[in-house]
Amino acid sequence: PMTDAYLNNDHDRIDPEHFRALDRVVEYLAAKDVIADLIMFTTAEESFGTEEQDHRFARYLLARYAAYPNVIWCLTNEWNYTKRPIDYWNRLGRMMRSEDPWVERGKYIRGLSIHQQTRYDWNFFDQNWYSHVIVQLGVRNRGRARRDTDEWRASGGNRSEYFRHGDDWGYFSIMFNRGRGYPVVNDEYGYIGEPDDQTEGKGVALTRDKHRRVMWGIALAGGYGAAGDKTEYKHGRPYMNAVWEDTAEYGDIRHLIAFWTKRGIAYWRMSPAGNEKDLIAKRVYVLAEPGKEYVLYSAAGGRVELPVPGAGWLAERFDPRTGAVARIESGSTVDLPAGQDWVLHIRKRP
Repeated sequence: PMTDAYLNNDHDRIDPEHFRALDRVVEYLAAKDVIADLIMFTTAEESFGTEEQDHRFARYLLARYAAYPNVIWCLTNEWNYTKRPIDYWNRLGRMMRSEDPWVERGKYIRGLSIHQQTRYDWNFFDQNWYSHVIVQLGVRNRGRARRDTDEWRASGGNRSEYFRHGDDWGYFSIMFNRGRGYPVVNDEYGYIGEPDDQTEGKGVALTRDKHRRVMWGIALAGGYGAAGDKTEYKHGRPYMNAVWEDTAEYGDIRHLIAFWTKRGIAYWRMSPAGNEKDLIAKRVYVLAEPGKEYVLYSAAGGRVELPVPGAGWLAERFDPRTGAVARIESGSTVDLPAGQDWVLHIRKRP
């Protein structure tokens, strides 16, 4: 049964059964080596008490869950839609950073951040309490126009401003925010089963192919993404009830993760290469450790120029739909089957 954090919405009395249930979820995830990203507040007004009560609640969460090594903190979802100003969230963030006894042990920092509305520009770069950047740029991405209020109302829903292909908005969402010493996560880049991909027009679903292209666009910018399933199954939507159904998109996610991990690619040492606008226009993206290793993602196939033509390199073509691998000759260009997306892995010969 669904429970609430508070008894009868009394912010001086927590519901013990709610937290016993959460204990079981966190412990189950820990046993599976899965991170539990605990979102402390929501946009609903009943989520809040006074600021004193809210800080006391946050300290209770610290006392109960800080010892779990798989727990990270997110202050709220979509802070812009709460009735709390940015200074409120900065005060809470500083408190969490200073009072979490395991927030920093040597070189390891516990994850701590905050979620924001659909926009690409992180609102907290003038602060130092967070550990990573969270942006939300997906099927309602609003294009490149920078606005300080709700982009949808301000733009009037003008789709001419949108990034259209998935890979371009995934790539841009990371590139705009990287380079300041913080990992960047696009954690609502477009849900599996999303019924309304507004970059295509209302009522058009986000396709599997477009979903996959968003993920690879994010990865080739050196960023991270968080997937979820919004499909309306008979028992409801998994992103609300955590009753998961297998889908083809999860296979694409497995192939993406396997590409980086099973090959031992040191992606954390790699950086995007090339001119950003040119890359987005051509829909060909490169992540590189120059002189050592290159990953190239062509979102539309066709002829692509290689970043390191000539001898002395091993080159493989990776199919992001199936995980199949084929050795290719490393020349100045490669012809890829058009209309499909492909990954190339190029590295120095041993």
